[in-house]
Formats: sequence, structure tokens, C-alpha cells
Amino acid sequence: MKQALALWLLLWSVPVADASLAAARQARDLLGADVWSRVVRIENERPGAYPVEVHATIFAFNGILWFYTGSEGTQSLSLRRGRLERDQADLQPLLEAIDAGFVRHEVIDGPDAGDGWEEKPLPHGCFINSVVALRKLLAGDEPVARASLLSYYFESGRLAKGHTVLVFATTEGWFFQDEELGPGPRPLPRMPGEPPALAAARAIQRSGRSRPSAGGAVHQSFV
Repeated sequence: MKQALALWLLLWSVPVADASLAAARQARDLLGADVWSRVVRIENERPGAYPVEVHATIFAFNGILWFYTGSEGTQSLSLRRGRLERDQADLQPLLEAIDAGFVRHEVIDGPDAGDGWEEKPLPHGCFINSVVALRKLLAGDEPVARASLLSYYFESGRLAKGHTVLVFATTEGWFFQDEELGPGPRPLPRMPGEPPALAAARAIQRSGRSRPSAGGAVHQSFV
């Protein structure tokens, strides 16, 4: 019975590992060649929140490193600012800070995500989608007066889940972009004097998501 169970777990873990690797490669390709990124395979000796084998994309943005998996989304990897090059050269201590079971890792060189990856939504990809949208916005011809990434946290049972959107202002007014609602920016209705972060929170709430937690917003400005 134990041998049968072990075999079932092994067979079940193969497609899960394949899916996590595909998501990691898709994230790398979505960020583009001009963003420093690495796909890594991590050995986890304490499976729980993460499985025995983890595939992740580590990438640089806004002066620090970030850690993405298809199952959990994106979180910061760097512990301090001003250490980007040192962090890039020594990932292992940062990985162990995320999970003590992450005892070994290797960088995976290999093919891209395969044909048609652009048409597939990136699992838990709101942060990376917002980063990509921000970079395209700032590289465009239209003048941008303000641009921020807003990360909100929602209460979902006993867990706090996050969601990130791009909020920006041009001569045409305020807009927000949330790839889960569809491609492209949408006008951001604001009440007189209302901060854009609160207006965006109301827009997210109207979309059918849970109410953002009180004080649960992280704001990163770029213009």
C-alpha cells in the first residue's frame, strides 16, 4: 500500500512540476530580455507551503530582486535595498529567508515558454503584468504625469491575498490597468479630492473582489 501511495505521489508530482516550470518560463519571457531574470529549480527539504521541487522566476525591478512562482505569485526577495548586484550574485541566503526548506537551487537555462504563451494568462501574474504594463507605458510617446504600482491585500478566510494594479495619469486624466479585467487601461473614476489609491480600491471592489484590508495597500511611485 505504501509503495502504491509513493508511486501515485510521484506520478502526480510530475505534471505539477511541469506546470510550475512552464509558469516560470512564461514569466521570464513576459518580462523580456532587457530585464535581468533567472528561472531556478529549488530543492525543498521541508515541503508544506511549497512542494519538494519548486520552479521560480527571480527578476530585478525597482532596485531589488523579486520571487515569482505560478502557485503563489510574486513577493520581494531582496532583504535590503542597495544590494542588487550582491543579491544577484548570491541567491541562496535570500531563498532560505523565504523558506528554510529551500536548501539548494540551480539556474535553468533552456527554451522559452513555447508557442502561444502570449495568449495564456500568467498564473497569479498580476504583479508581473503590472510591471510589464508600466515599462510599456513609460517607453511610449504619450507624456505620463504620474505612474504607480498599487498592491492591495484582501482578507480571504484566514489568509491575506494580494493583488497589484497599475495606476497612472496623463493629460487625458487618471487610468488604471488590471489585466484580470481585460487588456489595456480603463478610466479611473475619482471623487473630488480622492487619492488615486482609494479610487483604485473602489474600482477593484466593484469588479467583484473582496474588500481591500484596512491599510493594506503598498504604493510604489515611478513618475
